[in-house]
Amino acid sequence: MQIGSGAESVDGNQIGRVVSRRRRSSGGEEHVPSNPGADSGQTQAAKTSGDGNRIVVSRRRSNGGEEHSKDDPGTGNYSLQMNPNASPQSFLYNGSTPYWRDLPENNVFLETSLSGFKYFFVNNQDEMSVYYYNDDPSIMTRVVLDNTGLLRYLMWDDGVHQWKEQWSVPKYRCDKYGQCGPYSKCNPDNINKFECMCLPGYEPKSPRDWYLRDGSEGCVRKNSGLFMCKNGEGFVKLERLKLPDSSIDGALIGTSMSSSECEQACLTNCSCTAFSSTNIDGKGTRCLAWYGELIDTLQFTDEGSELNVCADATELAKYIRKSKGSLSKKRKLALALVSIAVSMFPVSFLAYIWLMKKKKNKKKENFSPTNKLGQGGFGSVYKGLLSNGQQIAEEEKMLIYEYMPNKSLDSFIFDHTRSSFLNWSKRFEIIIGIARGILYLHQDSRLKIIHRDLKTSNVLLDAEMNPKISDFGMARIFKEGQTQDKTTRVVGTYGYMSPDMSGLAKPTQLTISSKIAETVMLSQVQSNLRPNWTIK
Repeated sequence: MQIGSGAESVDGNQIGRVVSRRRRSSGGEEHVPSNPGADSGQTQAAKTSGDGNRIVVSRRRSNGGEEHSKDDPGTGNYSLQMNPNASPQSFLYNGSTPYWRDLPENNVFLETSLSGFKYFFVNNQDEMSVYYYNDDPSIMTRVVLDNTGLLRYLMWDDGVHQWKEQWSVPKYRCDKYGQCGPYSKCNPDNINKFECMCLPGYEPKSPRDWYLRDGSEGCVRKNSGLFMCKNGEGFVKLERLKLPDSSIDGALIGTSMSSSECEQACLTNCSCTAFSSTNIDGKGTRCLAWYGELIDTLQFTDEGSELNVCADATELAKYIRKSKGSLSKKRKLALALVSIAVSMFPVSFLAYIWLMKKKKNKKKENFSPTNKLGQGGFGSVYKGLLSNGQQIAEEEKMLIYEYMPNKSLDSFIFDHTRSSFLNWSKRFEIIIGIARGILYLHQDSRLKIIHRDLKTSNVLLDAEMNPKISDFGMARIFKEGQTQDKTTRVVGTYGYMSPDMSGLAKPTQLTISSKIAETVMLSQVQSNLRPNWTIK
Protein backbone atom coordinates (compact mmCIF):
# COMPACT_ATOMS: atom_id res chain seq x y z
CA MET A 1 0.00 0.00 0.00
CA GLN A 2 1.15 3.55 -0.69
CA ILE A 3 -0.21 6.35 1.43
CA GLY A 4 0.07 8.87 -1.35
CA SER A 5 -1.09 9.31 -4.92
CA GLY A 6 -0.82 6.38 -7.28
CA ALA A 7 -1.36 3.88 -4.48
CA GLU A 8 -1.67 0.14 -4.33
CA SER A 9 -4.98 -1.29 -3.23
CA VAL A 10 -6.50 -0.91 0.19
CA ASP A 11 -10.05 -1.79 1.23
CA GLY A 12 -12.36 1.10 0.40
CA ASN A 13 -15.24 -0.49 2.30
CA GLN A 14 -13.17 -0.23 5.47
CA ILE A 15 -11.39 3.08 4.81
CA GLY A 16 -13.89 5.27 3.00
CA ARG A 17 -13.33 8.29 0.76
CA VAL A 18 -9.70 9.19 0.01
CA VAL A 19 -8.26 12.25 -1.76
CA SER A 20 -4.77 13.41 -2.75
CA ARG A 21 -3.42 16.92 -2.54
CA ARG A 22 -0.67 18.19 -4.77
CA ARG A 23 1.23 21.43 -4.42
CA ARG A 24 0.76 23.95 -7.20
CA SER A 25 3.71 26.03 -8.28
CA SER A 26 1.82 29.10 -7.08
CA GLY A 27 1.56 27.67 -3.59
CA GLY A 28 -2.09 26.68 -3.88
CA GLU A 29 -3.51 23.19 -3.62
CA GLU A 30 -5.14 20.99 -6.19
CA HIS A 31 -7.53 18.29 -4.96
CA VAL A 32 -7.40 15.16 -7.11
CA PRO A 33 -9.54 12.07 -6.44
CA SER A 34 -7.24 9.07 -6.13
CA ASN A 35 -9.88 6.88 -7.76
CA PRO A 36 -12.93 7.86 -9.80
CA GLY A 37 -14.95 5.31 -7.89
CA ALA A 38 -14.02 6.69 -4.49
CA ASP A 39 -17.56 7.40 -3.42
CA SER A 40 -18.85 4.04 -4.66
CA GLY A 41 -16.78 1.99 -2.23
CA GLN A 42 -13.96 1.14 -4.64
CA THR A 43 -10.44 0.43 -3.40
CA GLN A 44 -8.25 3.54 -2.94
CA ALA A 45 -5.34 5.10 -1.04
CA ALA A 46 -3.94 8.62 -0.65
CA LYS A 47 -0.87 10.84 -0.26
CA THR A 48 -0.37 13.97 1.80
CA SER A 49 1.67 16.92 0.60
CA GLY A 50 1.93 20.67 0.92
CA ASP A 51 2.12 23.11 3.82
CA GLY A 52 -0.27 22.03 6.54
CA ASN A 53 -1.92 19.37 4.38
CA ARG A 54 -2.86 16.58 6.79
CA ILE A 55 -5.22 14.31 4.86
CA VAL A 56 -3.80 10.83 4.41
CA VAL A 57 -6.80 8.59 4.91
CA SER A 58 -10.12 10.00 6.07
CA ARG A 59 -13.23 8.48 7.61
CA ARG A 60 -15.75 11.03 8.88
CA ARG A 61 -19.15 11.13 10.55
CA SER A 62 -22.20 11.86 8.46
CA ASN A 63 -25.96 12.05 8.91
CA GLY A 64 -25.82 14.04 12.09
CA GLY A 65 -22.85 12.22 13.62
CA GLU A 66 -24.23 8.69 13.43
CA GLU A 67 -21.46 6.05 13.39
CA HIS A 68 -21.40 3.57 10.51
CA SER A 69 -21.06 -0.20 10.81
CA LYS A 70 -18.03 -2.09 9.53
CA ASP A 71 -19.90 -3.07 6.35
CA ASP A 72 -21.08 0.47 5.56
CA PRO A 73 -18.94 2.01 2.78
CA GLY A 74 -19.89 5.53 3.85
CA THR A 75 -17.58 8.00 5.55
CA GLY A 76 -16.91 7.59 9.26
CA ASN A 77 -15.44 9.33 12.28
CA TYR A 78 -11.83 8.10 12.27
CA SER A 79 -8.97 9.41 10.18
CA LEU A 80 -5.28 8.80 9.63
CA GLN A 81 -3.47 12.09 9.09
CA MET A 82 0.06 13.44 8.92
CA ASN A 83 1.11 16.61 10.72
CA PRO A 84 4.26 18.19 9.23
CA ASN A 85 4.93 20.62 12.11
CA ALA A 86 8.48 20.38 13.53
CA SER A 87 9.07 16.64 13.09
CA PRO A 88 6.49 15.07 10.73
CA GLN A 89 4.24 12.57 12.49
CA SER A 90 1.26 10.42 11.58
CA PHE A 91 -1.83 10.53 13.82
CA LEU A 92 -5.03 8.59 14.23
CA TYR A 93 -7.90 10.93 15.07
CA ASN A 94 -11.33 10.32 16.52
CA GLY A 95 -13.03 13.33 15.05
CA SER A 96 -10.57 16.09 15.89
CA THR A 97 -9.09 14.36 18.96
CA PRO A 98 -5.84 12.41 18.53
CA TYR A 99 -5.88 8.94 20.08
CA TRP A 100 -2.68 7.44 18.63
CA ARG A 101 0.59 8.89 17.33
CA ASP A 102 3.25 7.14 15.30
CA LEU A 103 6.98 7.62 15.73
CA PRO A 104 8.39 10.70 14.01
CA GLU A 105 9.26 10.02 10.37
CA ASN A 106 13.01 9.96 10.92
CA ASN A 107 14.28 7.87 8.07
CA VAL A 108 14.14 8.02 4.31
CA PHE A 109 13.70 4.24 4.07
CA LEU A 110 12.74 1.57 6.56
CA GLU A 111 12.46 -2.18 6.04
CA THR A 112 10.39 -3.89 8.74
CA SER A 113 10.59 -7.45 10.03
CA LEU A 114 7.21 -8.19 8.47
CA SER A 115 7.25 -10.23 5.26
CA GLY A 116 8.15 -7.85 2.44
CA PHE A 117 6.54 -4.82 4.14
CA LYS A 118 8.54 -1.63 3.63
CA TYR A 119 7.95 2.09 3.66
CA PHE A 120 9.88 5.24 2.98
CA PHE A 121 9.35 8.90 3.81
CA VAL A 122 9.73 11.71 1.29
CA ASN A 123 10.05 15.32 2.45
CA ASN A 124 11.05 17.96 -0.09
CA GLN A 125 9.79 21.23 -1.53
CA ASP A 126 7.26 19.42 -3.70
CA GLU A 127 5.75 16.89 -1.34
CA MET A 128 5.70 15.22 2.05
CA SER A 129 4.70 11.59 1.68
CA VAL A 130 4.89 8.19 3.29
CA TYR A 131 4.92 5.26 0.87
CA TYR A 132 4.02 1.75 1.98
CA TYR A 133 4.59 -1.17 -0.32
CA ASN A 134 5.38 -4.87 -0.55
CA ASP A 135 8.21 -5.89 -2.88
CA ASP A 136 6.96 -9.47 -3.21
CA PRO A 137 4.23 -9.56 -5.91
CA SER A 138 3.08 -12.99 -4.74
CA ILE A 139 2.00 -11.58 -1.35
CA MET A 140 -1.28 -9.67 -1.20
CA THR A 141 -1.49 -7.11 1.60
CA ARG A 142 -3.61 -4.16 2.64
CA VAL A 143 -3.75 -1.51 5.34
CA VAL A 144 -7.17 -0.98 6.90
CA LEU A 145 -8.56 1.70 9.19
CA ASP A 146 -11.73 0.04 10.48
CA ASN A 147 -14.86 1.47 12.02
CA THR A 148 -13.47 1.01 15.56
CA GLY A 149 -10.44 3.19 14.85
CA LEU A 150 -8.01 0.28 14.61
CA LEU A 151 -5.28 0.62 11.96
CA ARG A 152 -4.37 -2.87 10.76
CA TYR A 153 -1.87 -4.37 8.34
CA LEU A 154 -3.33 -7.54 6.80
CA MET A 155 -1.84 -10.29 4.64
CA TRP A 156 -3.82 -12.76 2.55
CA ASP A 157 -3.40 -16.41 3.54
CA ASP A 158 -4.10 -18.70 0.59
CA GLY A 159 -4.16 -21.74 2.84
CA VAL A 160 -7.26 -20.68 4.80
CA HIS A 161 -8.52 -18.05 2.30
CA GLN A 162 -8.58 -15.32 4.92
CA TRP A 163 -6.89 -12.04 5.73
CA LYS A 164 -4.42 -12.54 8.60
CA GLU A 165 -3.45 -9.59 10.80
CA GLN A 166 0.30 -8.86 10.94
CA TRP A 167 0.14 -5.82 13.21
CA SER A 168 -2.38 -3.31 14.46
CA VAL A 169 -2.43 -0.02 16.39
CA PRO A 170 -3.34 1.10 18.96
CA LYS A 171 -2.83 -2.18 20.80
CA TYR A 172 -1.52 -1.52 24.33
CA ARG A 173 -2.41 0.93 27.09
CA CYS A 174 0.66 3.04 26.40
CA ASP A 175 -0.34 3.30 22.73
CA LYS A 176 -3.17 5.63 23.69
CA TYR A 177 -2.24 9.24 22.99
CA GLY A 178 -1.30 11.07 26.20
CA GLN A 179 -2.02 8.03 28.40
CA CYS A 180 0.02 9.49 31.27
CA GLY A 181 -0.65 13.17 30.64
CA PRO A 182 1.99 15.90 30.16
CA TYR A 183 5.57 15.81 31.50
CA SER A 184 5.54 12.04 32.01
CA LYS A 185 6.45 8.85 30.20
CA CYS A 186 4.57 5.59 29.79
CA ASN A 187 6.39 2.28 30.15
CA PRO A 188 4.47 -0.67 28.61
CA ASP A 189 6.82 -3.16 30.31
CA ASN A 190 5.48 -2.24 33.76
CA ILE A 191 2.95 -5.08 33.63
CA ASN A 192 2.29 -5.41 37.36
CA LYS A 193 3.12 -1.80 38.18
CA PHE A 194 1.73 1.59 37.28
CA GLU A 195 2.90 2.34 33.75
CA CYS A 196 3.24 6.10 34.26
CA MET A 197 6.34 7.89 35.56
CA CYS A 198 7.07 11.60 35.85
CA LEU A 199 10.00 13.06 33.94
CA PRO A 200 13.03 14.33 35.92
CA GLY A 201 12.14 17.47 37.90
CA TYR A 202 8.40 16.76 37.84
CA GLU A 203 5.90 15.18 40.24
CA PRO A 204 2.29 13.94 39.89
CA LYS A 205 -0.23 16.74 39.54
CA SER A 206 -2.80 14.68 41.44
CA PRO A 207 -1.04 12.28 43.85
CA ARG A 208 -4.38 10.69 44.75
CA ASP A 209 -5.21 9.88 41.13
CA TRP A 210 -1.65 8.71 40.61
CA TYR A 211 -2.01 6.36 43.60
CA LEU A 212 -5.22 5.03 42.03
CA ARG A 213 -3.26 4.44 38.80
CA ASP A 214 -4.89 7.23 36.86
CA GLY A 215 -2.18 9.29 35.20
CA SER A 216 -4.34 11.34 32.84
CA GLU A 217 -3.63 14.57 34.76
CA GLY A 218 0.08 14.09 34.20
CA CYS A 219 2.85 15.81 36.15
CA VAL A 220 3.90 19.34 37.11
CA ARG A 221 7.26 20.85 37.98
CA LYS A 222 8.31 20.20 41.58
CA ASN A 223 9.54 23.72 42.33
CA SER A 224 6.89 25.62 40.41
CA GLY A 225 7.80 28.92 42.05
CA LEU A 226 11.49 28.64 41.18
CA PHE A 227 12.67 31.01 38.47
CA MET A 228 14.27 28.82 35.82
CA CYS A 229 16.16 31.10 33.49
CA LYS A 230 19.95 31.08 33.53
CA ASN A 231 19.83 30.04 37.17
CA GLY A 232 22.02 26.94 37.06
CA GLU A 233 19.52 24.71 35.27
CA GLY A 234 20.68 21.94 32.98
CA PHE A 235 19.51 18.81 31.21
CA VAL A 236 18.92 15.22 32.26
CA LYS A 237 19.39 12.77 29.39
CA LEU A 238 16.81 10.02 28.94
CA GLU A 239 17.38 7.21 26.45
CA ARG A 240 15.31 4.77 24.37
CA LEU A 241 12.22 6.95 24.15
CA LYS A 242 9.45 7.71 21.73
CA LEU A 243 9.89 11.47 21.59
CA PRO A 244 7.05 13.71 22.80
CA ASP A 245 4.52 15.12 20.37
CA SER A 246 6.28 17.95 18.53
CA SER A 247 3.23 19.20 16.62
CA ILE A 248 2.00 21.35 19.55
CA ASP A 249 4.97 23.02 21.24
CA GLY A 250 7.88 21.63 19.24
CA ALA A 251 10.08 23.44 16.75
CA LEU A 252 12.97 22.61 14.47
CA ILE A 253 15.50 25.22 15.55
CA GLY A 254 18.51 24.22 13.49
CA THR A 255 20.00 21.93 10.91
CA SER A 256 23.39 20.24 10.99
CA MET A 257 23.79 21.12 14.68
CA SER A 258 25.77 19.07 17.15
CA SER A 259 24.25 17.96 20.44
CA SER A 260 26.19 20.61 22.41
CA GLU A 261 25.07 23.35 20.01
CA CYS A 262 21.49 22.16 20.33
CA GLU A 263 21.78 22.21 24.13
CA GLN A 264 23.18 25.74 24.12
CA ALA A 265 20.39 26.93 21.83
CA CYS A 266 17.79 25.50 24.21
CA LEU A 267 19.45 27.07 27.27
CA THR A 268 19.30 30.53 25.75
CA ASN A 269 15.49 30.30 25.58
CA CYS A 270 13.90 30.24 29.03
CA SER A 271 10.76 28.57 27.63
CA CYS A 272 12.65 25.53 26.34
CA THR A 273 11.62 22.42 28.26
CA ALA A 274 13.56 19.75 26.33
CA PHE A 275 15.59 19.10 23.20
CA SER A 276 16.69 16.18 21.07
CA SER A 277 19.35 15.85 18.41
CA THR A 278 17.80 13.54 15.89
CA ASN A 279 17.85 12.57 12.22
CA ILE A 280 14.45 13.75 11.03
CA ASP A 281 14.60 13.19 7.29
CA GLY A 282 17.81 11.26 6.72
CA LYS A 283 19.79 14.35 5.71
CA GLY A 284 21.78 14.74 8.92
CA THR A 285 21.36 15.74 12.55
CA ARG A 286 18.66 18.26 13.33
CA CYS A 287 17.96 20.07 16.60
CA LEU A 288 14.38 19.59 17.76
CA ALA A 289 13.23 21.58 20.79
CA TRP A 290 10.04 21.80 22.86
CA TYR A 291 8.73 25.04 24.38
CA GLY A 292 5.79 23.74 26.36
CA GLU A 293 4.17 20.47 27.35
CA LEU A 294 5.96 17.19 26.80
CA ILE A 295 3.15 14.77 26.07
CA ASP A 296 2.81 11.21 24.75
CA THR A 297 6.33 10.05 25.65
CA LEU A 298 6.97 6.30 25.71
CA GLN A 299 9.79 4.26 27.22
CA PHE A 300 11.18 1.52 24.97
CA THR A 301 13.37 -1.44 25.91
CA ASP A 302 15.89 -1.59 23.07
CA GLU A 303 15.40 1.14 20.50
CA GLY A 304 14.34 4.76 20.63
CA SER A 305 15.68 8.31 20.74
CA GLU A 306 17.40 10.46 23.34
CA LEU A 307 15.52 13.26 25.07
CA ASN A 308 17.24 15.89 27.21
CA VAL A 309 14.80 17.29 29.78
CA CYS A 310 15.47 20.68 31.37
CA ALA A 311 15.78 20.52 35.18
CA ASP A 312 16.59 23.10 37.85
CA ALA A 313 19.97 23.16 39.59
CA THR A 314 18.74 21.24 42.66
CA GLU A 315 17.11 18.47 40.65
CA LEU A 316 20.06 18.34 38.28
CA ALA A 317 22.48 17.86 41.19
CA LYS A 318 20.39 14.92 42.44
CA TYR A 319 20.60 13.17 39.10
CA ILE A 320 24.32 13.85 38.81
CA ARG A 321 24.95 12.36 42.27
CA LYS A 322 22.66 9.46 41.48
CA SER A 323 24.46 8.81 38.22
CA LYS A 324 27.90 9.00 39.87
CA GLY A 325 26.71 6.87 42.78
CA SER A 326 25.35 4.27 40.41
CA LEU A 327 28.58 4.30 38.44
CA SER A 328 30.61 4.10 41.64
CA LYS A 329 28.55 1.14 42.84
CA LYS A 330 29.06 -0.61 39.53
CA ARG A 331 32.80 -0.02 39.71
CA LYS A 332 32.97 -1.27 43.29
CA LEU A 333 30.97 -4.35 42.36
CA ALA A 334 33.19 -4.99 39.33
CA LEU A 335 36.35 -4.62 41.43
CA ALA A 336 34.96 -6.93 44.09
CA LEU A 337 34.06 -9.58 41.52
CA VAL A 338 37.49 -9.32 39.89
CA SER A 339 39.22 -9.59 43.27
CA ILE A 340 37.17 -12.65 44.21
CA ALA A 341 37.87 -14.27 40.85
CA VAL A 342 41.62 -13.62 41.15
CA SER A 343 41.77 -14.96 44.70
CA MET A 344 39.64 -17.99 43.86
CA PHE A 345 41.62 -19.00 40.78
CA PRO A 346 44.57 -20.67 42.59
CA VAL A 347 42.17 -22.31 45.07
CA SER A 348 40.01 -23.61 42.23
CA PHE A 349 43.06 -24.82 40.33
CA LEU A 350 44.42 -26.70 43.35
CA ALA A 351 40.98 -28.18 44.03
CA TYR A 352 40.76 -29.34 40.41
CA ILE A 353 44.20 -30.99 40.61
CA TRP A 354 43.22 -32.70 43.87
CA LEU A 355 39.93 -33.99 42.45
CA MET A 356 41.60 -35.31 39.30
CA LYS A 357 44.25 -37.05 41.40
CA LYS A 358 41.60 -38.52 43.67
CA LYS A 359 39.62 -39.72 40.69
CA LYS A 360 42.72 -41.28 39.18
CA ASN A 361 43.60 -43.02 42.45
CA LYS A 362 40.04 -44.28 42.73
CA LYS A 363 40.31 -45.77 39.27
CA LYS A 364 43.55 -47.46 40.27
CA GLU A 365 41.86 -48.86 43.37
CA ASN A 366 39.07 -50.30 41.22
CA PHE A 367 41.70 -52.21 39.26
CA SER A 368 43.57 -53.39 42.34
CA PRO A 369 44.05 -57.16 42.98
CA THR A 370 41.51 -57.06 45.82
CA ASN A 371 38.77 -56.13 43.31
CA LYS A 372 39.72 -58.76 40.75
CA LEU A 373 36.85 -61.12 40.00
CA GLY A 374 38.52 -63.43 37.51
CA GLN A 375 40.19 -63.82 34.16
CA GLY A 376 38.31 -63.57 30.85
CA GLY A 377 39.29 -64.34 27.30
CA PHE A 378 40.33 -60.75 26.73
CA GLY A 379 41.73 -59.80 30.11
CA SER A 380 41.06 -59.63 33.83
CA VAL A 381 37.62 -58.77 35.22
CA TYR A 382 37.34 -56.31 38.12
CA LYS A 383 34.54 -55.19 40.38
CA GLY A 384 33.66 -51.50 39.98
CA LEU A 385 31.28 -48.97 41.52
CA LEU A 386 29.12 -46.46 39.61
CA SER A 387 28.37 -42.96 40.93
CA ASN A 388 24.87 -44.07 41.97
CA GLY A 389 26.33 -46.86 44.11
CA GLN A 390 25.57 -49.76 41.76
CA GLN A 391 28.31 -52.36 41.56
CA ILE A 392 29.53 -53.41 38.11
CA ALA A 393 32.05 -55.77 36.55
CA GLU A 394 34.42 -54.21 34.01
CA GLU A 395 36.81 -56.02 31.70
CA GLU A 396 37.67 -53.13 29.42
CA LYS A 397 36.93 -49.45 29.98
CA MET A 398 34.09 -49.63 27.46
CA LEU A 399 32.81 -53.10 28.45
CA ILE A 400 30.69 -52.90 31.60
CA TYR A 401 28.48 -55.61 33.14
CA GLU A 402 26.04 -55.58 35.99
CA TYR A 403 27.82 -57.04 39.00
CA MET A 404 26.93 -60.71 39.60
CA PRO A 405 27.56 -61.55 43.27
CA ASN A 406 27.24 -65.34 42.73
CA LYS A 407 29.91 -65.30 40.03
CA SER A 408 29.76 -67.94 37.29
CA LEU A 409 27.84 -71.19 37.02
CA ASP A 410 31.01 -73.35 37.04
CA SER A 411 31.89 -72.07 40.53
CA PHE A 412 28.80 -73.92 41.77
CA ILE A 413 28.51 -77.10 39.74
CA PHE A 414 32.22 -78.02 39.91
CA ASP A 415 32.52 -77.30 43.63
CA HIS A 416 31.51 -80.20 45.85
CA THR A 417 30.29 -77.97 48.71
CA ARG A 418 28.51 -75.28 46.73
CA SER A 419 26.86 -77.70 44.29
CA SER A 420 24.76 -79.01 47.17
CA PHE A 421 22.93 -75.66 47.23
CA LEU A 422 21.60 -76.33 43.74
CA ASN A 423 18.57 -78.57 44.08
CA TRP A 424 16.92 -80.02 40.99
CA SER A 425 14.31 -77.29 40.87
CA LYS A 426 16.97 -74.55 40.82
CA ARG A 427 19.07 -76.47 38.25
CA PHE A 428 16.00 -76.76 36.03
CA GLU A 429 15.37 -72.99 36.32
CA ILE A 430 19.00 -72.32 35.35
CA ILE A 431 18.73 -74.64 32.32
CA ILE A 432 15.48 -72.93 31.21
CA GLY A 433 17.10 -69.50 31.66
CA ILE A 434 20.13 -70.46 29.54
CA ALA A 435 17.86 -71.89 26.83
CA ARG A 436 15.78 -68.70 26.77
CA GLY A 437 18.93 -66.61 26.46
CA ILE A 438 20.22 -68.65 23.52
CA LEU A 439 16.78 -68.57 21.86
CA TYR A 440 16.77 -64.79 22.17
CA LEU A 441 20.24 -64.51 20.61
CA HIS A 442 19.41 -66.88 17.75
CA GLN A 443 15.83 -65.84 17.00
CA ASP A 444 14.34 -62.85 18.84
CA SER A 445 17.23 -60.39 18.86
CA ARG A 446 17.28 -57.64 16.23
CA LEU A 447 20.80 -58.79 15.38
CA LYS A 448 21.04 -62.60 15.41
CA ILE A 449 24.16 -63.59 17.36
CA ILE A 450 26.12 -66.88 17.54
CA HIS A 451 28.07 -66.86 20.81
CA ARG A 452 30.82 -69.38 19.76
CA ASP A 453 32.12 -69.80 23.33
CA LEU A 454 29.22 -71.12 25.37
CA LYS A 455 30.41 -72.73 28.61
CA THR A 456 29.52 -72.74 32.27
CA SER A 457 32.14 -70.11 33.17
CA ASN A 458 30.45 -67.67 30.76
CA VAL A 459 27.08 -68.04 32.46
CA LEU A 460 26.88 -65.59 35.38
CA LEU A 461 24.46 -65.81 38.30
CA ASP A 462 22.88 -62.77 39.95
CA ALA A 463 21.82 -62.50 43.58
CA GLU A 464 18.67 -64.57 42.90
CA MET A 465 20.58 -67.24 40.92
CA ASN A 466 19.16 -66.09 37.57
CA PRO A 467 21.55 -67.05 34.74
CA LYS A 468 22.91 -64.43 32.32
CA ILE A 469 25.08 -65.24 29.31
CA SER A 470 28.27 -63.15 29.12
CA ASP A 471 31.62 -62.80 27.27
CA PHE A 472 30.64 -62.07 23.65
CA GLY A 473 34.23 -61.43 22.57
CA MET A 474 34.18 -64.23 19.96
CA ALA A 475 30.53 -63.90 18.93
CA ARG A 476 29.50 -63.73 15.27
CA ILE A 477 26.60 -61.56 14.04
CA PHE A 478 24.42 -62.98 11.28
CA LYS A 479 23.07 -60.75 8.52
CA GLU A 480 19.34 -60.33 8.01
CA GLY A 481 17.93 -63.51 6.49
CA GLN A 482 21.13 -65.51 7.13
CA THR A 483 20.51 -68.90 8.77
CA GLN A 484 23.97 -70.53 8.74
CA ASP A 485 27.69 -69.79 8.40
CA LYS A 486 30.98 -71.68 8.39
CA THR A 487 34.40 -70.99 9.84
CA THR A 488 37.90 -72.40 9.34
CA ARG A 489 39.25 -70.91 12.58
CA VAL A 490 39.37 -72.88 15.79
CA VAL A 491 37.54 -70.74 18.36
CA GLY A 492 35.94 -71.58 21.66
CA THR A 493 36.94 -73.83 24.55
CA TYR A 494 37.95 -77.49 24.17
CA GLY A 495 35.34 -79.75 25.67
CA TYR A 496 32.50 -77.49 24.52
CA MET A 497 33.40 -77.45 20.83
CA SER A 498 32.16 -79.91 18.23
CA PRO A 499 34.78 -82.53 17.20
CA ASP A 500 35.38 -80.99 13.77
CA MET A 501 35.94 -77.56 15.36
CA SER A 502 38.67 -79.04 17.58
CA GLY A 503 40.63 -80.13 14.53
CA LEU A 504 39.44 -83.74 14.28
CA ALA A 505 37.38 -83.26 11.13
CA LYS A 506 36.40 -80.71 8.49
CA PRO A 507 35.02 -77.26 9.39
CA THR A 508 31.43 -77.36 10.58
CA GLN A 509 28.48 -74.98 10.66
CA LEU A 510 28.45 -72.45 13.51
CA THR A 511 24.86 -73.17 14.46
CA ILE A 512 25.66 -76.88 14.93
CA SER A 513 28.72 -76.02 17.04
CA SER A 514 26.60 -73.74 19.21
CA LYS A 515 24.02 -76.45 19.80
CA ILE A 516 26.74 -78.94 20.79
CA ALA A 517 28.18 -76.46 23.29
CA GLU A 518 24.73 -75.91 24.75
CA THR A 519 24.17 -79.66 25.09
CA VAL A 520 27.52 -80.16 26.85
CA MET A 521 26.83 -77.29 29.22
CA LEU A 522 23.34 -78.52 30.13
CA SER A 523 24.66 -82.01 30.83
CA GLN A 524 27.23 -80.49 33.18
CA VAL A 525 24.48 -78.73 35.12
CA GLN A 526 22.93 -82.14 35.72
CA SER A 527 26.08 -84.18 36.39
CA ASN A 528 28.54 -81.71 38.00
CA LEU A 529 31.28 -83.21 35.78
CA ARG A 530 33.87 -81.29 33.77
CA PRO A 531 34.46 -82.23 30.11
CA ASN A 532 37.42 -84.62 29.75
CA TRP A 533 38.45 -84.66 26.11
CA THR A 534 41.90 -85.56 24.87
CA ILE A 535 43.10 -84.07 21.58
CA LYS A 536 45.65 -86.20 19.65
